Amino acid sequence: MMKKLTLFLFFFGLILVTYSQKAPVKFGKPEMADLQMITYDKDTSAEAVVLCQYGYFDPNRLLFTNTIRIKILKTEGTRWANWQFKSGYETNVEGYVYNLVNGEIVREKLKSANIYRENIFNQVYQYRVAFPNVKVGSVIDIEYMHPWVPIEFYFQYDIPVKWSELVIYQHNYLIFSKNYFGFVPFTEASDTRWVASNVPAFKSEPFMNSETNYKTHFEFDIKSITYEGYNYQAIATSWENISKLLINDPDFGGAIQGTFFLNDEADRIEKLTSSPKRRMVEAFNSIKRIKWDGNERIGISNSILSTSYKNGIGNSSDINLSLLKLLRKLDIESDPVVLSSRSNGLLSEYNPSIYKLNYVIVSALIDGKTYLLDATEKYLPYDLLPVRALNVQGRIVSNSKDAWVPLVTDRKDKSSYYYDFTLSPDLILTGKVTSSRIDYAAFEFRKHYFSFTGSDEFIDDFEKNHAGYKVISSDFQNLDSLHLPVRSMYELEIADIAEQVGDEIHLNLFFDIWMQENPFKQETRLTNIDFDYPIEKSMTVKLALPDSTTIISLPKPIKISLPDNGGFINYSVGSVGNSITMIFKWGINRSRFTVNEYNSLKEFYNQFVMKQSEPVILKMKSL
Repeated sequence: MMKKLTLFLFFFGLILVTYSQKAPVKFGKPEMADLQMITYDKDTSAEAVVLCQYGYFDPNRLLFTNTIRIKILKTEGTRWANWQFKSGYETNVEGYVYNLVNGEIVREKLKSANIYRENIFNQVYQYRVAFPNVKVGSVIDIEYMHPWVPIEFYFQYDIPVKWSELVIYQHNYLIFSKNYFGFVPFTEASDTRWVASNVPAFKSEPFMNSETNYKTHFEFDIKSITYEGYNYQAIATSWENISKLLINDPDFGGAIQGTFFLNDEADRIEKLTSSPKRRMVEAFNSIKRIKWDGNERIGISNSILSTSYKNGIGNSSDINLSLLKLLRKLDIESDPVVLSSRSNGLLSEYNPSIYKLNYVIVSALIDGKTYLLDATEKYLPYDLLPVRALNVQGRIVSNSKDAWVPLVTDRKDKSSYYYDFTLSPDLILTGKVTSSRIDYAAFEFRKHYFSFTGSDEFIDDFEKNHAGYKVISSDFQNLDSLHLPVRSMYELEIADIAEQVGDEIHLNLFFDIWMQENPFKQETRLTNIDFDYPIEKSMTVKLALPDSTTIISLPKPIKISLPDNGGFINYSVGSVGNSITMIFKWGINRSRFTVNEYNSLKEFYNQFVMKQSEPVILKMKSL
């Protein structure tokens, strides 16, 4: 597709139109003041600053050029020596590093060996650039050039931007879409030129979906190019067209044709069971023999799927397209679902873009019920999706149907804990804690547990992260049964929980503090709140006190509900004789909240944190 476009540049470039735009930065010509700069006056905490960025689409040559100049101000800022960007075309990249040596500017050119290009899918490239000899005080220049408009153009980064300018002149023969994201107002804006000056560094907010959805930037897609009988209709005109491209692409639709390497596994499963659902689960678990390499991709990593299967490692597409093919061999109606992972930003129904697609899962239909499957995570059961795939919606790719698929879940991070403890006269707690973890809580526990070489190493880490805890014995159940809750038991001895204050004893019944501080500290919130999935936690504590103590005061109970059943806290503490029982339950019933609900959430978490800090107060009886 893009080769045709590049060829067309020759003919199209014969049409010359006069445009004039003065560039705010000259590549390869830094000012001495840039090298002498020590801090950025508008943000003295900045580790680096984008001094200037200038993107310009030349309608005469049909080329886009992006020039960026960065100043390194602190040691942490040297990470900006590694720059990356996406391009839909083969791109020419140049760069320089400038340093002051004995008062003179010394320039070092970026070598081609420091420029890495990876074809992500269908001539969508990921470029990575590693500048050498970058240190505090350095100035970096990078300039890249490619045909047509860019895939994306950012005006905002994690560091402040002094000046960012984009110029894209309209062209009679070129039609493209432009999708805007972010909150930073433009200093200047017209139909062809956008300027943002003194842009603050982007600050991530707690429980935010993806920075990509909120950093100020444009995303572009070419719709069509037409000139004197030549008519190129780009695939981005509709999601249906994108589906057709994917079905015919050798690294996607072509990859699931004729895959004989799965025949033996399909035969094994067919002999094992005739139940379609059991066959689906067996296929899901079988494909997990391919270890995920951490790459989120829509296309396979090799020319054929069998390579990843044979090697036992592959990207997300290798794994899930292999699963799709195995399910089809088992006569289970299945289709791929393409999406943008959470870190890659949201898909738009109204702005179709193949550039936004970077992940694929599988939809299987059995007895009228749809199952969404992702086999990339070893410890995730078939009926849960990893968080990276929970990104509002994806799209089925099929010859017979094109439809949006919701990528949300009502499954929870659900866990319960029961403490049965005794407080000794010398203020040592002994007893047992049992717990049950379900769904995402079980997945996270399994992943953490199996990151250690064995249970002894796990327990050592547990004690290290729980000051005063000594594990006498432990037991874990269902670790290998992914569809069952993880159950654990610890027999513990805990010191330093009860505090002597004069003749009083202060004892916090939250032996494991769930939340040290309120994550929502800002006065106002710019972005919607995203918890990944709903949460439900409960803790019951039964505490037997020594006869030598008497209860002075107990924390007061509370019952809190968020509006529209968004969440709840139920907390009570009672006593019978010399025994105390605390029950604490809380939950977040929805995974997503709007900025208008921020103040309610903030106060909810304030109450949560305060209740955890309230002690039971005891007193030693007089002899």
